[in-house]
Amino acid sequence: MNFYSRVYRSIFITFNKSWRSDSPHWNAAILYPIMTVLNLIVIVSLFRLTKYITSLVDLRILILILYGSLIILNYLLFIRNKRYKEFEEEFNQLIKTEQRKRYITGIAVSILGYVVPIVLIILMIKFY
Repeated sequence: MNFYSRVYRSIFITFNKSWRSDSPHWNAAILYPIMTVLNLIVIVSLFRLTKYITSLVDLRILILILYGSLIILNYLLFIRNKRYKEFEEEFNQLIKTEQRKRYITGIAVSILGYVVPIVLIILMIKFY
């Protein structure tokens, strides 16, 4: 299983176990691209490529295209073929301690994926 699938699985398991929402697969498919885009913004900003990119294309349009593309990718990879159900079945077959480890990993991935880039963006705005 590749890295992208593992992160999606972690976020899906967290939504499925924590909130028991009606559509944890869609929640993960929509929120995972936000995390990815935030991290890409940080990377681009750290390498000071924003001026170069904005000279080529409007950054907001680029972000929207990237975000939409990632949602479509998540749909094609995980939702259309119901692969998220495999993640849920796999999780339910684990013993309780392994379930707890996967759940905590999902929470850590979610927190680190959202909080760290937001903090870095705030720090970059403050110090640049």
